[in-house]
Amino acid sequence: MQRFERVEDVAAAEVPDKFMLEFDSDFTIYRRTRGFLDDTLIESTAHPFGDDAPIELVEGMRGRVVHAPGTMVILPPKEVRRVTVNFGMPEGTYATTPASDGAVFRLSWETASGRTLLASGELNPEAVLEDRGIHSLSVDLPRDPSPDGRLILHTQERAHATKDWAFWGEIRFD
Repeated sequence: MQRFERVEDVAAAEVPDKFMLEFDSDFTIYRRTRGFLDDTLIESTAHPFGDDAPIELVEGMRGRVVHAPGTMVILPPKEVRRVTVNFGMPEGTYATTPASDGAVFRLSWETASGRTLLASGELNPEAVLEDRGIHSLSVDLPRDPSPDGRLILHTQERAHATKDWAFWGEIRFD
């Protein structure tokens, strides 16, 4: 946290309409201590509607939304051995008609020698109440000596892709 207080400087300034400066002359900047992920670790994102992954808040957790079928590629910090990923589907995907029929979430590890599926799960929050909200999984990463490992977050539609906005929340590397 850092406070910026420039009230005296604004009072001494000889400018018209000083009231706007006075309004902005005392403020505090807060730094997040927990968030989704350092954006520099996101190598790429792709889904049917483009290559962006908007930030959204789901049940108080900040994350990225990628429409299924979609992929987000993460470059993890070196020397990590475990990853914890939070995921789910925003309420808007199942609370109104037409609703999503859910999505498949896959977590894979990819190197030059190939791709390994680490975990997979399916959510259908419209039909299954337990599938609503934020879910979490933790997996050990393969002990591959290759330094080019990438974490692949992939979502796949089920029977149809209507409103299949998948949420990837906080990601923690250990």
